[in-house]
Amino acid sequence: MVLNKRSVEESLRKDLKHHQQSASIGSVAAVANKTTSSPVNAAKKKSNVNNNNNNNNNNNNTATNNNVTTKQQRKQQLLKTTKKNFHHNRTVVVAIGVFMFFYYLSMMYVRYQHRGVIGFADSLWLCNLAVIFGFVSIWLDRPFLLGVALNATLIVHALWVIDVISYFTVGVFPIGNAEYISWPNITWGEIITSTHHAWFVPLSIFCLHRNGGYPRKGWVGSMAMTIPVVSISKLFPRVILLASGEQFYLNINQAHEWWEDMEGWPWDLIPKEKNEYFLFLICFSGVLFTVTHAFMKLLCYLVIKKN
Repeated sequence: MVLNKRSVEESLRKDLKHHQQSASIGSVAAVANKTTSSPVNAAKKKSNVNNNNNNNNNNNNTATNNNVTTKQQRKQQLLKTTKKNFHHNRTVVVAIGVFMFFYYLSMMYVRYQHRGVIGFADSLWLCNLAVIFGFVSIWLDRPFLLGVALNATLIVHALWVIDVISYFTVGVFPIGNAEYISWPNITWGEIITSTHHAWFVPLSIFCLHRNGGYPRKGWVGSMAMTIPVVSISKLFPRVILLASGEQFYLNINQAHEWWEDMEGWPWDLIPKEKNEYFLFLICFSGVLFTVTHAFMKLLCYLVIKKN
């Protein structure tokens, strides 16, 4: 019994010692594992922090880029809104506008000197009105007005040039719309200030080139002003009496009758009755402006560029 009791006690001591050793080893292993895993966890945490920082930096960069893009877009939009319509060769275009303005003043001055106050009524002639539209268009930076003037007068200007060239080469006016330069009661000042029939069209084309081109609504503007201009022109007399006692043929815009120097066929077919003639004049103007519009569209396709 004694031996068995001692054996049991020794066995218990061994088991307890073994258990304590196992517990110690487990604690050491746990500490070792904890010590080993701490750098890994720290590295993971550091990596997560770096990733978060990178994401924040990317977000900040994206926001900055968006702000820069927005600023650039605003700047471009501002440039578009402030961009001049007459932006190409603007200095030359402005100089042309100034030239037209002083040319018009000279035109009115010589007519006032010759005919008196009624000389200012010559401003209503479409050919002269085109000069006003020209410098006002450049002053207001509205190419549309210049397109209207060009559409309303291109063919008339061309016929005037043909008449003048024919007169100085062979001594005759084949059409008759420029025959007034040979009248005995016309002054040299009035002749010189009629030369816009020759230069207005090419200068207008130059101004419109790369400044939007010929405005397609120019035809609409020409048609819209036909009836008002002709109606106002009818308020002025067909013939006026000059201070010298001479009669001067006025007939602004042919509002009273077809130009008296344009005789023969087909001008003889034009109606003489007032109401019929007025209707004919409006319809004829519409045809003239439509033909000019078609020609200008073709010219714009070939020569006059928009940008």
